[in-house]
Amino acid sequence: MAMAIGFGARAVAEESRPLVISLPAMGDEAWRPLIFRSIEKTTNYELIHDPAAAPAYRATSQCSASAMLLALPEDFELAKTPRLAWRWKIEEGLDVPNERTSEGDDFAARVYILFRFDADRASLWRRFQDELGQRIFGAVIPGEALSYVWASRVAVGEHWTSPSQEDARLLVLESGSNQEASHEWREVIVDLAQDAARVFDPPPRRPPYAVGLMTDSDDSCQQATSWFADFRLLGPVPAAFP
Repeated sequence: MAMAIGFGARAVAEESRPLVISLPAMGDEAWRPLIFRSIEKTTNYELIHDPAAAPAYRATSQCSASAMLLALPEDFELAKTPRLAWRWKIEEGLDVPNERTSEGDDFAARVYILFRFDADRASLWRRFQDELGQRIFGAVIPGEALSYVWASRVAVGEHWTSPSQEDARLLVLESGSNQEASHEWREVIVDLAQDAARVFDPPPRRPPYAVGLMTDSDDSCQQATSWFADFRLLGPVPAAFP
């Protein structure tokens, strides 16, 4: 009897562990550049094998903007892996007076999620439709976008509609990108389903199909350098034992 109880306890413990799916590492060919035709200068993404989090992208923006995108698996299910994890740090941050405006829509680091277009709902931000749907993902048309940002001034937890894309929302995960404390690697874990329900009304009904990362400073014309590494999909938080 004791052995049976012990085996059962181990089985429950193993089942309670969250699912972890490692996404392609930085530098893998699955990560593809996105260049905006309306922006003259592009951000430089350099592959670095950093001892603390190898491999990593070191992104440097000088009055520029461009992104790196990763398509999620075709069978991706938000209910199965609702959480996204990654590591990031700031080498050189920004000081933007008002990040909620089109003139200040720059962030030293941002990670964003693209949801599939829902044809039954209105509005589609056309710039991303052209750039992503046609040039990167073929027939896939983007719908809503959720950007997790490392702000320079806006408080953690604040969120707002993008000044340039009506179906995009920005959510501040970290603030003070120009402070010395931002120079250390930080691990982030977000719940995509919960955050989407929080910032969109109504929330997206279709699943995400891509993850992106970006360092941009084209609107404020400053310089910023950030690092990104170790992207993973995680299962739901295990229920606590009574």
